[in-house]
Amino acid sequence: MKNLIFISLSLILLSIQPIKSQQSLLFDGVNDLVVGTNNTTLDITQGTLEAWIKTSNVGSSYRGIIIKHSSYGFYLLDNVLVAYQWTNNRYFTTGINLADNAWHNVAFVFNNNVTNGSKLYIDGLPKLTFTYSLSNSTSNIDFGAGHYRVSPPSQNFLGQIDQIRVWNVVKTDQEISDNYNKCISGSASNLIMLWNFEEGSGSTVTDLSGNNNNGSLTNMDISSA
Repeated sequence: MKNLIFISLSLILLSIQPIKSQQSLLFDGVNDLVVGTNNTTLDITQGTLEAWIKTSNVGSSYRGIIIKHSSYGFYLLDNVLVAYQWTNNRYFTTGINLADNAWHNVAFVFNNNVTNGSKLYIDGLPKLTFTYSLSNSTSNIDFGAGHYRVSPPSQNFLGQIDQIRVWNVVKTDQEISDNYNKCISGSASNLIMLWNFEEGSGSTVTDLSGNNNNGSLTNMDISSA
């Protein structure tokens, strides 16, 4: 179960609130996705991507989580968490299957061409360290589909996604562990995109970071997790 930690102004822990009281997006694995922007704030060569995901079977082959096609992104590949590298069309795999119908936090930290400077995390813990190479592209950042720039879109996610965060810095193991299960403010330092999917209606996901990296819902349903 995904838990969000809320702390009072006096810094006293009041409660641990399960994600089922929050809203998430339900992706059908066919044509659902969220199309983001190509804002220059997303043209980064180092950064951190985070999301909560839940699936019992995401489907075969690649299924996109957070993707800036031809630049950086991570997927489930046959239900296993991987990062994809477009510079030589290869993937880096954790070997860990996440199709257990439970909420998991997944994170991808990348640092262009730095030896062992990139990592994949599951539930706050590092699971794979590797060297990652990227080049900036003109693609929008997209969610829930790995290959949106084809007709129809492909590599669509089957399951739920919530709490998208994109940072323009390399988060440390300690920072990932300390904060993956906490609510954060949109004004957090180095945060360039934050979606919490709490709009409740409409076709736009609002970027709470203030960088106008909003998203457009395509064929989406809002779900209570």
